Amino acid sequence: MKLRTKIMATMVIAVGLILGTWFPASAHTPSASIDCTVAKVSLVSYDQGATAKIVVDGTTKHDGTFGGHLVENYPLTGNTEHTLYVDVVSKDGERYNFHFDHTTTGCVITPTPTPTPTVTPTPTPTPTPTVTPTPTPSVTPPATPPSQPSPPTLAATGKPVDPAAITAAWLLLTFGLGLVALGLVFPVRRARHRK
Repeated sequence: MKLRTKIMATMVIAVGLILGTWFPASAHTPSASIDCTVAKVSLVSYDQGATAKIVVDGTTKHDGTFGGHLVENYPLTGNTEHTLYVDVVSKDGERYNFHFDHTTTGCVITPTPTPTPTVTPTPTPTPTPTVTPTPTPSVTPPATPPSQPSPPTLAATGKPVDPAAITAAWLLLTFGLGLVALGLVFPVRRARHRK
């Protein structure tokens, strides 16, 4: 019986290690885009050692590691072409590297016309009847407005925790508990059938 428990525990650990190394790597989410008004870069759920080089219109905006999470919008102006170059190297393997190199052309930004103010005549005041106010109960507003819940953060780094990592951990826990339950149920059933 103890041997079976050790085997089941080893299987749960092995499955956990396999899934634990697969889930973070599968969550890499890179994207980049550029138009006449903004260059956008989003690198989410990368390993801590991943590096990125971002160049907008010839100016380097980032060059180095980015802690696994980088989302930036770079505003663009002027009637000219714009370029965005992004190169990401992941420590999880070449298949998670990302490269984007794009140039916009024909950007013509038309100025927004200034609206002309309209003059409205001032109405003549009319006498208003006197109304005796009725007392109303005072309502004291709450001292502080209710706060929005913040996303969970990792205590070690203070960075937001990726929802995909939470889901992966939950799946591993559920799967592991299921395997342990199976390991406990089958020996009992076999013991009953032998009698």
